[in-house]
Amino acid sequence: MSNSQAFIGRVLQANATGFLVGCRVPQLQESGLAFGALVRVTPAENDPAPEIFGIIAEIHLPGDELVRQLTVAPDVPASIHTDQHQRNLPVEIQVLSLGYRDADGRIRHLLPPRPPLTLA
Repeated sequence: MSNSQAFIGRVLQANATGFLVGCRVPQLQESGLAFGALVRVTPAENDPAPEIFGIIAEIHLPGDELVRQLTVAPDVPASIHTDQHQRNLPVEIQVLSLGYRDADGRIRHLLPPRPPLTLA
């Protein structure tokens, strides 16, 4: 699958100017996407919402108590590093909306008429 068609994650939150996407570290690594990349949200088949285009403005890896403890540990074995990178923790990707595809198929360089639905 090419990067232009790769599934990255699902919408966690949305507002008039952007949205927050959640994914796992392997999904982000496999996609090759980075800060500044152009992304899109494609609505479900029966959803009349427009396809929304945006740009990645922030990538956030939330910490947890285990990470806090490991940062002050004197020696952390390589196996712990490997386990940490494979944990099922979400990566949060903040996207700024840049435009949308209207019902006629034209791309509009305006904020979308409504934000994407969660889990889109």
